[in-house]
Amino acid sequence: LVETPFFVLYFDDIELVYFERVFQGVKNFDIAIVFRDLNREVHRISSVPISYLDSIKTFLDHSDILFMEGTN
Repeated sequence: LVETPFFVLYFDDIELVYFERVFQGVKNFDIAIVFRDLNREVHRISSVPISYLDSIKTFLDHSDILFMEGTN
């Protein structure tokens, strides 16, 4: 955590996590979090270093949170 205010959310609120801009040779990717309450806006996290992708996927998988990835 390096920026304030810190972002905290409950796993029970998450419907899906989508990794955007994931393709060969990219240095950063974005995360879009879709909430179960579809009236809430999608939360976006920008410019996550690609080196974190596998550990985030593993964490989400162990937490039984559905995730997907794409190039856009």
